[in-house]
Amino acid sequence: MYNASSQQNYSFEVQQVSTGNTPSSVRITQPFDGEITPLSVVLKYIGTDPDVGDNLFYDVTVTNEAGTTILSILKTQSTEIVLPNLLSGKYTAIVKVFDVAGANAEDRVSFTVSDKTNYLYINARDFRF
Repeated sequence: MYNASSQQNYSFEVQQVSTGNTPSSVRITQPFDGEITPLSVVLKYIGTDPDVGDNLFYDVTVTNEAGTTILSILKTQSTEIVLPNLLSGKYTAIVKVFDVAGANAEDRVSFTVSDKTNYLYINARDFRF
């Protein structure tokens, strides 16, 4: 039972503990750098963050050899984007990953789109991060 006739004083000190924010990392896994692809391309990438609970967001940009941006997607959480019906030529894909604290990293690949119809894909690639 609370005794209203007695009173005690308490003091508190609040300290902020900061462990820092470790930057995220990103790797484009498809297409490979220097790959020759068909007219429709699936751009795949994976981001990681060592800080438990960090949500990752991606900015994705694809440009053609003239430097014209043909795709720009900001703050997506998707890790796969389909690029249908591209014209033959050279392209660069840039994926930037960032967490809610703003730590970021970037990866880029260049690939060539060809209208040749015969493609044989063999997935034999070292995906070590």
